[in-house]
Amino acid sequence: MAFGLFLGLLCLPLLQPRNSLLFLSLAVFAALIPDIDSPDSKLGRKVVPLSHIFKFVFGHRGFFHSIFFPVLMFAGVLGIAFYSQAGYVYAYAVLIGALSHIFIDAITIEGVNLLSPVSRFRVAGFIKTNSLMELAVFVFLTVSCVVILVGVWFS
Repeated sequence: MAFGLFLGLLCLPLLQPRNSLLFLSLAVFAALIPDIDSPDSKLGRKVVPLSHIFKFVFGHRGFFHSIFFPVLMFAGVLGIAFYSQAGYVYAYAVLIGALSHIFIDAITIEGVNLLSPVSRFRVAGFIKTNSLMELAVFVFLTVSCVVILVGVWFS
C-alpha cells in the first residue's frame, strides 16, 4: 500500500487527475488486489471463500502477481471509464497500484512469476519478508509520502 501511494503521488503531476483523492485511493486499493489469492492477506480476509478458490486455482503469487493481471485490470477500468472524458486517468491509478504490489513483491526472496501461467519466469530479489530490511523500505516509503504530501500542501 505504501509503495502504491508513493507511486501514485509521483504520478499525480504527470497525469493530473480531476480528483487526486480518488486517484490515490484507487492506487492504494489496487495495490491490495494482487494478494486476493491469499486468505491471510488484508483483502483475502474480507473475501475468504473467493481467496481460497483463487489460491487453489492459481496459487499464491501466481496469475494475480503476473504482468497480465494489472493489464487486465487496466483494460477493465479503461472500459468502464470509456464514457468519461477524463476517466482513463483512473485506469492508470489502478495499473500503478497493481504494478507497485508486483514490483515490491518481486524484490523479496520469494519473488513473483511475472508470466504466470504462460511461463515459469520468476523474478526474485534479496529482501526477506518480515525482516528489518522490509521495515526499512516501508519506513522510507512512508517518510517519502509524507514529504511529498507536505510539499504539495505548502506549495
